[in-house]
Amino acid sequence: MTTVLPEVDRERGSVKGLPGEIVDPGPGSLVSRGWNLAAGDLPLPVLALRRSAVDHNIEAMARWCRAQDVALAPHGKTTMVPELFRRQLAAGAWAITVSTPRQAEAAVHAGAERILVANQLVDPVELRRLLAIAGLGHEVYLFVDSLEGIRRLDEAAGIASRSVRVFVELGFAGGRTGVRTQEAFHELLGAVDRANHIELAGVSAFEGIIPALRRRPPPPLDILEPDLGPVRSYLAAVAAAIEEAQRAGHLMDRPIITAGGSSAFDLVVEHLRPLASLLVLRSGCYVTHDHGLYVYLSPFVAGPDEAAPAETLQAALGLWAHVVSTPEPGVAIAAFGRRDGNDDFGMPQALNVVGGDGGRIPVQGWGTDSMWDQHARLKAEPSADPTPLRPGDVLEFGISHPCTAFDKWRTIIEIDDDDTVLAAWETWF
Repeated sequence: MTTVLPEVDRERGSVKGLPGEIVDPGPGSLVSRGWNLAAGDLPLPVLALRRSAVDHNIEAMARWCRAQDVALAPHGKTTMVPELFRRQLAAGAWAITVSTPRQAEAAVHAGAERILVANQLVDPVELRRLLAIAGLGHEVYLFVDSLEGIRRLDEAAGIASRSVRVFVELGFAGGRTGVRTQEAFHELLGAVDRANHIELAGVSAFEGIIPALRRRPPPPLDILEPDLGPVRSYLAAVAAAIEEAQRAGHLMDRPIITAGGSSAFDLVVEHLRPLASLLVLRSGCYVTHDHGLYVYLSPFVAGPDEAAPAETLQAALGLWAHVVSTPEPGVAIAAFGRRDGNDDFGMPQALNVVGGDGGRIPVQGWGTDSMWDQHARLKAEPSADPTPLRPGDVLEFGISHPCTAFDKWRTIIEIDDDDTVLAAWETWF
């Protein structure tokens, strides 16, 4: 008997998460096949995006921003999926935020006319690449936080015969980028004013790496106390620095201000909206939310003792995998690992055993405690459901921190609420 191998893309090979015979994973191709993830039509593991949750999150954030009279420039590095950029732009996003010229190219591919580069670029090749994008008619903004950065940008813009708008970034001691002192802030504002090819747009900040715990996480992290004080202190310092620069005549009245990660954007609005002609938030993770990190950080989630927020988010990402081994009592090995999922802010959480008809049995008392390249280990707690997991069971896992989940996949499978496959969207990592 002759075995005929499925046809695959000879340049790239088969696509992880899709059957080997798929060459064109476009949405039309997959919808016409009627495949269903729960029915076993796709090889696991699969990172699946639930369309209804994504649509809900995009509209919820857009609606909230309209109500607060602020603009949204979602950070594309979260997903790097141009199709999701298109949906965010269609919902009214002011721009797409990126960190690199390659990410900017993905935004251009999605139809973004305005691109916010939340980074100081110093590499001459990258500067030329970004200025070429600006030369195509796109409105491009960059961050600066040093005299050398301003010099390099001004020189590159002059060579390219382009004018570039910039935000001077205010940071904090021990943080990431951004100037640390009022004197340095004033110095950079003056340097931008003297530059030949740079125009000041306003001021940028980023509070997203400051812990902003709103509700107590489960053990063993339940020793952490909810505390928004450090974020508020930083945002108050940013507001004070802006007001002082205005009093000194170094900064225009009511500049554009941009800040806002995915956990404290409501506090950004509270502290900085009164000072801005336009406040631009850069939140990214809201588009998919998660089952871990942002459950304890997001203002769009209510804890057990909290009133319902004005808007809510839904977890849109699920990592599906088989149980492949049960080598010891109370231990199950799932067929996914660090090549497929992330563990930088918590392990993937087993949510359900999924039946072939799409039915779900909640997984109780089993936690992921280790991940390797291609495997993850689940252990049962003493209070776990006495029914053991078995080889062949399909588990649906929830992801914590979507930014480091998407980058494991060349394509992201999108499903409807019945687990039917709607599309496979390309990522641009």
